[in-house]
This record gives sequence, C-alpha cells and structure tokens, in this order.
Amino acid sequence: MPKRLGKAKHRELKEQFWKLDKSGDNKLNFAEMKALLLMGNPIFTDTELKALFLTIDTNNNGTVDFDEFVEFLYGVPRVWVSAPQVCLDKFTEFCGKEMDCTEFQKFCVDCRVISQNFRREDVATTFARVVPRGKRKIDTKLGVDGFSQYDKLLCLVAEKRECTIEFLHELISEGTITSTGTMADKVRLHDDKTTYTGAQSITGYGHKLAEAPPRPKAGDDYDIGEPGDWEPLRATYRAFQREGGGLTNREFAKLCEDSGLVHETRFLKGDADIIFAKLQQQKLNWEKFQEAVKLISERKKQQLEDIMLQIAQCSGPNLKCTQPDEVRLHDDKTTYTGTHA
Repeated sequence: MPKRLGKAKHRELKEQFWKLDKSGDNKLNFAEMKALLLMGNPIFTDTELKALFLTIDTNNNGTVDFDEFVEFLYGVPRVWVSAPQVCLDKFTEFCGKEMDCTEFQKFCVDCRVISQNFRREDVATTFARVVPRGKRKIDTKLGVDGFSQYDKLLCLVAEKRECTIEFLHELISEGTITSTGTMADKVRLHDDKTTYTGAQSITGYGHKLAEAPPRPKAGDDYDIGEPGDWEPLRATYRAFQREGGGLTNREFAKLCEDSGLVHETRFLKGDADIIFAKLQQQKLNWEKFQEAVKLISERKKQQLEDIMLQIAQCSGPNLKCTQPDEVRLHDDKTTYTGTHA
C-alpha cells in the first residue's frame, strides 16, 4: 500500500469505503464487498467472489478494513513476518493463550512499545484490525496463510511506529511485567473497628448502605414503543463522525446536544456520557448507536419514534465561533487612502 496518500485522495477513498459500509462498523463483510467486486466484473460467480474476498482479507478475520481496501485498489500486497519464539513466550507470559485489548495495552506499555508515532490511543484501533469479527481476543495459532493474528498485529504496530519489525521483536523480548498501585496509609479511626461508636458500633461500618434498596432505573415501567425506520437517522449519524467507524463519546454527546435531546431536568449532558459508558464501546457502530437511542428514550421517558425524528431532523454539528466587532477603518472602504483607495 502506498505509504502516504494525499488528503484529497484519502478523503475520496474514505467516502467510497463508507458508502459500501452499510453496517457502519468501519469494516466490509463479504456481502458489502461483493457489490464492489461485481462492479468490476458482473459475471463473477459466488465461488470466484469468495476466493477473491479471501485474497483481499489479508488478516483472515472475515472482514476488509480500510487499509486492506486501499491495498486491493492499488494492488500492493502486504508482507507479514512471523514472530520469533521469544516473542511467543512473552505473549504467554503476559496473558496465557489469548489476549484482549486491555492486556495488549499493558503489553505495549511494559515492553516500551509506546512511542511518539504509536501512542496509547493507537493501541485499540490497531488491535481491532486483527481481532476476528465478533471476537474480543486474539491468539498465536497459525492461519491458512501461515501467520497468526499475533504475527500480523506486531507487523501493524511496527508499521505504525515506523520502525523495523526486528527492532520491535527486540523490544518485546526485553519486556517485563510491572505491577503498580498506591498503598493507603492506615487510619486508626477507620481500620480499628473497636473505636466505632453509635450505630456503627452495632451494625458495622457500611452495613446500612449494603441493605439500602437499589436505585430504580430511569426507564422502569415506561413503554418507549416500537421503532420506525432507522434509515433516516443514518445521515445524521455519519455527519457527526470525524474518522468513521462509529461515534466517539464526544461526538455522541455533541449529537445529543445539537439534536435538541438535552433537557434541563429530563436529560442532562452527563446522561449522554453515562449511556455511552454503559454500552462499553470505544466507538458506537450503527447497531450500538441504535441501542443508545433506545436508552435515551427510556431516560427521557419519551416515545422512541419522537426521539428518532429529532435526530433525523438534525443536519449536522453546529459550529460555534467568535464574531469579531466591526472596525470602521477596516470595514468602511470609503475611509481608505493612498494606494488602497
């Protein structure tokens, strides 16, 4: 793949990719990729299409990401390198047989892989490129092409870090597991329970809190109704994305505010953050976004169709900027003198 694309070309390719990505997960499955392949050759059979799709899917995770999409268009294959045994041993030492994204982040920190070009925020996006669709973890088992998901992940990290794969292998071989934590000082009146007085001396510290009834959920006993057509919301969903692949926490909160969903009492700005955290995603793809809209409806105790209509009517982010005051000698051209006149 070309190392660098011009901004205009990169944006053009990204727009084409998003049009094909009907699910909004920033990956193309076989059905989505099939539409593009048939444009090139309408007489392809399903068997030929599946064989070609497997060739394009270089990391064998069942989907085509944006980099693989560009590689296919430019016809430049990616070269993978197998990890040496010492790196495989480090994989097992850190996480056992499988590794999830959180474990990989600690792996990168402890092995000093984090750098100026490969930052902490790049860890999750790089990991997502090799994890199989519908899975959360990777392993070291070899695929049909002779390389494991771990091999390919290290190659992608080296590419992003702009270092040789051999140097990255050396860093990992020298990595050691670290454990950090703050040890609280002992507080006599808290830790020595013989000093407790009053109700605490009878029930025990925190006992009444443990017996307190659970706080009712915002959507209890309220029927939000059945959803209508989700398709009109897709344009608004796309408009608030800066990089594609779903909405970040900030973009989702901005969508809620600009769509008029934020209310002084029924739905605060902080409620958008709570809903985003509840879904446990770094970005909300199209399916998770629909779940988030349902949670908004429950929180506001408002019909789901009404919430969907508000979002669909929002054309995009409202951009705010400072308006300068009028300056007479600049804005009033009748006052110009000399060559400016």
